[in-house]
Amino acid sequence: MWYQISRIGGGFFRHTLERSRFVIVGLVALSCITLTHTEAMGYRIHGKVTIKGTATLDYPFAYIEITSPPAIAGAGTTASKYGAYTIEFPSWGAGDLTIGLKATQNIDGLEHLLYEGTKTIPGAPATHQRVDIEIESPQFEAGKYSGTTTAGGFLFTRVGNVPFKDDFGDVIIQDYTSPFLGLASVTQTTANNLYIPEYQHSPFGGTIRIYGQFGTSNSPVKYYQVLIKQGADSPNEADFEHLRDSLNNIKYTVHRDGHVTAQTVNLGPKTVGAESDLYEIPTPVPNEYWMYPDIIALWRTGGLEGSYTMRLKCYAKVGGLPVAMVNNPPTHDLYMASNELSTFTITIDNTPLEVTINSVSTCTTCGASSQVVAECGQIDLTGGEDLTFNITAKHPKGYLQYWTLGFTWGHNHSGVIDSESYNLAIGPEWIGKENYDICISTLNGTPTPETCAYRFYLDAQSRTTDGEKYLYWKEYSDHYCVKLP
Repeated sequence: MWYQISRIGGGFFRHTLERSRFVIVGLVALSCITLTHTEAMGYRIHGKVTIKGTATLDYPFAYIEITSPPAIAGAGTTASKYGAYTIEFPSWGAGDLTIGLKATQNIDGLEHLLYEGTKTIPGAPATHQRVDIEIESPQFEAGKYSGTTTAGGFLFTRVGNVPFKDDFGDVIIQDYTSPFLGLASVTQTTANNLYIPEYQHSPFGGTIRIYGQFGTSNSPVKYYQVLIKQGADSPNEADFEHLRDSLNNIKYTVHRDGHVTAQTVNLGPKTVGAESDLYEIPTPVPNEYWMYPDIIALWRTGGLEGSYTMRLKCYAKVGGLPVAMVNNPPTHDLYMASNELSTFTITIDNTPLEVTINSVSTCTTCGASSQVVAECGQIDLTGGEDLTFNITAKHPKGYLQYWTLGFTWGHNHSGVIDSESYNLAIGPEWIGKENYDICISTLNGTPTPETCAYRFYLDAQSRTTDGEKYLYWKEYSDHYCVKLP
């Protein structure tokens, strides 16, 4: 790694910010740092990251930061761009300058220190200083984000019908600092374009289909393992468990006479040689087509709660046996460019709803003492009495979509007493109502309610989806004979 300090007219500075996430293994020595002092007006540090024995390192490397002195600290902060970066800062005045240099990587939302040290530049201009440092060398595993377009192996595209991204950014939130991490938020535009629900901060549950791409049709990847970890991502494969849910697909074969046959094919998990829990990528064959050409996993999430991270481990086939593949720059085994969607985190929720009409009671006026109506009892409102419903409509984890208290009578007549729905302003959690009183003076419906047998109902739905539809809905009913004036 080398640096050159040169004058910038007027002493202005610029800085750019990028972040990269790596799987870290091994130590290598980098080339030297060269610092050149020209004038005391404004300065620029040029850097180029190289690994010992190579000319370039063609992916974003790390944050390079000037930490001291205070006059310029923070002005020089940048991330390397394809191995090269530039830091600019104003003049520091006369005399020697001791610059604190710091290099960090952001791995799965956590900052990791690679190098930290100082270099004193004598006041005399054009003085060159040289220092060698050692840092950990990055190496990419298939399915791990590197923030570049030159290494990788896989791209997750959607969960069910919900894309990971759209024209406006993340649809399934992947910001590790966000309280909405792993939830789906679909804009009205995207919902209309794709004909899917306008999910708002929705977790996933049930059985979900996960789709993605390995890149070009001649990709060497023949098998893969699906790795799952509860919580945020980790660079350590040992932190992950293997998905072992069965994955089937249907293969269509178009015969020479135009006849089409279909066959259900199990793609995994399989044991091949010494490797277990492998899923097979169907080998492209002329006149054979797959019902789900891009399906990666069928994940049965029943019983799971919380955030989960998924990534893949890819395998080639050598001598008929699977061989694990990694990207080790500057040469790569995999064809797909490394990217931020070669791993993802989603929030899983399978918590049951709690929906109950706890009691129905009459009173002379709302807030006064009331008389609870017995099950299958008669409600007499001919004297102008008010009616109170005590309800519970809640989702214990805070993923309630809506609740509605209503009634039906006669030949398909109905009315709504009260209701409430989730909106984005509420935040990530909305539990709903528990032991909540609703008092009314009249029943309003279409047509005007009359004395009859009535069904009072309370229904609620959670925001949980399998990517294709909302999953969990529950209803509670009470039946009474109601006498009206």
